[in-house]
This record gives sequence, structure tokens and C-alpha cells, in this order.
Amino acid sequence: MRALFALLVLLNLGYLGFVLWQDAPPSPSALTSPVSIERPGVPLLQRLGEEQPPPPGSQVQSGTWGCFSLGPFDDDLAARQALLAWEAAGAQGLIRTAEASRPASYWVILPPENGLQGAEAARERLNDEGVGDHYIITEGEHEHGLSLGLFSSPERAQRRQEQIRALGLAPTVITRYRDRTVHWVDLEMHRALDADERPTVEPGLQWRARACP
Repeated sequence: MRALFALLVLLNLGYLGFVLWQDAPPSPSALTSPVSIERPGVPLLQRLGEEQPPPPGSQVQSGTWGCFSLGPFDDDLAARQALLAWEAAGAQGLIRTAEASRPASYWVILPPENGLQGAEAARERLNDEGVGDHYIITEGEHEHGLSLGLFSSPERAQRRQEQIRALGLAPTVITRYRDRTVHWVDLEMHRALDADERPTVEPGLQWRARACP
């Protein structure tokens, strides 16, 4: 009887040890985040307030709706006024300077025709009509043409052109350019603006989309 009792006790202890071994937690080396190798598909516990980093390739949204450039402004004051108006509408921005080729003057000429003889004939006709302020061009691309005046505005050049046309001649206006500093307003918009929210964009300015920083 004692031998049988001792055998039963040993069998019970062996079974208890086997059950405890089956229920023991896996070793730390068996775990990876965020699932267990031993139990695929079962997520591990996460502490409250503990955040996992975003997965590779994901992007954090900054809340920027779009970025644009407005310009070019010839006048720094005009650029600053535009920036203030857009900031009042909720945008953020700054002023950027750049070099650009801009109209500098407007040259009215009578293109060369029949060489020097043709230029002299046109000049004599203008003198007969009492029209002054002209000379024969003696070199360059327009050699043997007739210069009829250099103007700072296109309106004045156009008036001179019309005056000469009235005499039966065919003058043309050439715009002359030079490099100068211009100003751009770089804007960052956080939402689309309704038509009544957008500041007025003056004629002649460009509105360009650009990559956000």
C-alpha cells in the first residue's frame, strides 16, 4: 500500500509540473513588437499614453493646404502691403527678392528701308511736316532706320507712334529691357479661402504654385 501511495503522489506532482510549464509566459527573447512569435496575431499590451512611431514611409500631416508665390513686384512697399493683406486673411508669408529682366524704356523707330537713302527721305518728310526729335541710326541692328524718340512709358511711346503714322509712315515701338531687383511674396495657406476672403490681386502679377518647405 505504501508503495502504491508513493507512486500516486509522484504521478500527481509530475502532472502539476507539466501544467505549470505549459502556462508559463514565454521568455523575453520570444517577443517582438507589436505581436508575439509564440502567438501570432495576438497584440501585446501597451501602456496608456505610450505611442508607437509611425510606420516607415508614412507622412505627418502639417495642416498646410498649399503654398504659392505672388509677384513680381517692382516696388518693395507694394510687396509689403500685399503680404499684410494676405496675413490678415489667415496666410503666413515672407518677401523674397530676385533678379528679373524688366521693361526699362520704349524706343519708337522707323525701320530701315531702302538703306541710307530711304532714311534720309523719311527725315526730310518729317522736317517738311514740322516734326522734330529724330535722327538716322548709324550702327547696330537698326542701322539706316530713323529714331523717333525714347520714352519711359508705353503710353507716351504709343502717342508718338500714332503721330508719325498720321503722316503715312509705319513706325514701330521696341521695348528695351534691363535686369533689376523684383520682389515676390511667398505664401503658405492653411485652408482654401472663399472669393470674398481673398485680397485683390493687381493686374500684371503672377500667381504661382510652389512646393511647401
